[in-house]
Amino acid sequence: MLETARAAPHSGNVDKYQKALEQTIELSKLSDHEAGILLTSYVSNKIEWSMDGVPSATIAGSTPKEKLRNISNKAMIFHWHIAMVTKYMTKMLEVSDNDTQILLGLLSDSRDRLKKLSGRVEVLLQILDLNTPTTTSTKPQDVLRDDYEKKLYGWAVLNGHKEFLAMVLQEVAGFKDKSV
Repeated sequence: MLETARAAPHSGNVDKYQKALEQTIELSKLSDHEAGILLTSYVSNKIEWSMDGVPSATIAGSTPKEKLRNISNKAMIFHWHIAMVTKYMTKMLEVSDNDTQILLGLLSDSRDRLKKLSGRVEVLLQILDLNTPTTTSTKPQDVLRDDYEKKLYGWAVLNGHKEFLAMVLQEVAGFKDKSV
């Protein structure tokens, strides 16, 4: 109960908060849906992949504000990892091929949506507390990998991306059900 009072929007911002929250939920739904399509397009069979350097899909934090900060941070981290996958796929695949163009388009759309999601969550954080610092995250390092490792990396990133967005949707929709 005490946490709810601390994380409540500033007076006069309740409508703005509700609108921003609704937009975040809708963007999360769309991103989650598209991540599923992207993952299916990237790999045809469902195999659990994990690889060092790929971010965890887990959302950390014990308070709504901490969770929102973590969501914003991880959205940008996945954005950069998907940029790395795009770079690898562009070098590995025939760029003029129609299927490759579809895949690259889906990767680009996912990067854009992750960046928008991070920004939308930052808006929520600012509505909750004007003194909330902007979230910062670090870009992943480009590690030397052979083509097979690049493909495994891509599978691991896209699988984590899909799991992360499903968790984001669950967390953010939960905020709507109770006062943050």
